[in-house]
Amino acid sequence: MRLVRRTEKLGSRFLRWSMVVGTALTLSRALYAQNLVQNGSFETPEVGRRVTWFSGQTFDGFWYVSQGSIDIVGPENIYTPYEGEQLVDLNGTLIGGIYQDVNITASGVYNLFFAMNGNYAASPAITRTMSVSLGSLFSRSYAHHNGDPWTVYSENITISTPGTYRLSFISTTRNTLQDSFGPMIDDVRLELVPEPASLTAIGIGLASLLGLRRRKC
Repeated sequence: MRLVRRTEKLGSRFLRWSMVVGTALTLSRALYAQNLVQNGSFETPEVGRRVTWFSGQTFDGFWYVSQGSIDIVGPENIYTPYEGEQLVDLNGTLIGGIYQDVNITASGVYNLFFAMNGNYAASPAITRTMSVSLGSLFSRSYAHHNGDPWTVYSENITISTPGTYRLSFISTTRNTLQDSFGPMIDDVRLELVPEPASLTAIGIGLASLLGLRRRKC
């Protein structure tokens, strides 16, 4: 009987400890998961249907048009954003692109996340393509085909030196009707990936504090 009770107590303590550690890991991930990209889902400025911005312009003080022109597509259009109410079509009236300079204050592994779709209102047989880069650290091409849903991409990038890095999305889609129907992007994020050792240490520390508090009580 004593052995059973002792086993039950140990099991109960382990369960409480596991719950505390799990809660600590969840909280610490939430603290780390700070999106360094401003206006990543393109919710400002609010547009009704579609508004065009041209090379050299900024539509929110964070994102700048790097070439050609881009459209911010609003809720009155036929397209459903991946997140929020608005998205960006990288082909406005010309083949366009956007960039944002992101300030990195700590070295580590960063996760670049974004969703891609395509505007197929014209030339639906043409694959929508674009290139994505983060300074000189990362560069890759992406493609989207008519009929595919929103495609989510998640890329881990190691940043050894803090500083300012340019995050760019550039359309490489040509030969649509007047080059005006391109790749669409939404929900752009760049977040520091927490180290497993740090998360475990936080969890153990909180568990220890909880145990000390209970002994004092």
